[in-house]
Amino acid sequence: MSRRSLIAVAASLVALVLVVAGCGGGGSSSSSNEGSTESGGENANLPALGPTSKDPKISVKPRTIGVLDVSREAPIDNNTDETIIAAGKALGWDVKVVNAGGNPEKITKGAEALIGEGVDGFISVSVEGPSIRQALTTAKSNGTPTCSVLGGEAPADLYDAQYEEDETKMGSVAAGWYLENETSPKLIVLKSTTIPAGRLRLAGFLKQLEGSGAEVVFEREINLEDPVGETAKAVQDALVAAPDATAVWPEYDGFTQTAASTVQREGKDLPVLGYYASPGNLQSLNSGGPIKVILDNNVAKGAAVCLDQFLKHFETGAAIDRDALKKAGGLEYILFDAENAKKYLYPGLPESANVDHVFPPGAILKPFLAQWRNEYPGQ
Repeated sequence: MSRRSLIAVAASLVALVLVVAGCGGGGSSSSSNEGSTESGGENANLPALGPTSKDPKISVKPRTIGVLDVSREAPIDNNTDETIIAAGKALGWDVKVVNAGGNPEKITKGAEALIGEGVDGFISVSVEGPSIRQALTTAKSNGTPTCSVLGGEAPADLYDAQYEEDETKMGSVAAGWYLENETSPKLIVLKSTTIPAGRLRLAGFLKQLEGSGAEVVFEREINLEDPVGETAKAVQDALVAAPDATAVWPEYDGFTQTAASTVQREGKDLPVLGYYASPGNLQSLNSGGPIKVILDNNVAKGAAVCLDQFLKHFETGAAIDRDALKKAGGLEYILFDAENAKKYLYPGLPESANVDHVFPPGAILKPFLAQWRNEYPGQ
């Protein structure tokens, strides 16, 4: 299959229900002051970033939603948090975000703190369910609805629902690009397998390479508590230990920009695949830097589906539908290079906006906001 054919196929793929695990950090804060991007204020580009004060109102009871993120430093995690925050503003709900920064202790304590505060609903972003079992058990006994988004976990009854991405697919599509564009690639692999998402993504990547002649010439586990420093050191070590390497695969979006900048700084011509259309990845892609292709999906849609299910539950008493993401069309996966990037980028979004530039919060939320305004019109 040609490179263009691979891109066309990947661009048309619609995902099944996705399963992803994630990262976290410490500290609880409200939607008005926790790491918000331009979606925290009013500007002309807010249709891409979320609702404005001029938009039609939605009339529902006030609620508080707790969000536990394994590591908001990861661009797609931040995009998901911003999507939840923007939806909360539209609904008049308070959103409390805890960023665990990849620290296992902060993940556990963050979940317990949010549930202990009595939030009305709880969303974990790329967090492994068993690591917060006690908090989820308490939530279930309290009747607090919970869902997991982003991270690829095995199905678990700990959550009321899991609206996640297909991590195996993310790994296999990435490997397919390297095989299509490199002759017998010799790969530097930067991985993190402490959570199910990383293990599943790596498995999909390696499975796709089987029998292809590709070779992993260097691999290293990256600690999610210091992804920037550890990624830079790993790439530097790899370039010394494996001088015949022909490409770099960063397993997570939190590794890609550092991997690309380190390769460039060291004066090496090694292609890098980027996950998600973050500003840094796009800058490298469009300037002829090491990132040659970007693999993206609208994974934050899972968070929007979760909030939609919470709303139905709060307003009507309906049970949380575990298949709601699948019924909403699942996720869309796209693979694009500099030549066809404009086909996918959201128009009018500022280059500096710290969100995904293909699937920003406003684009994710648009159909949900329309539905909510129709079902619960404000005065």
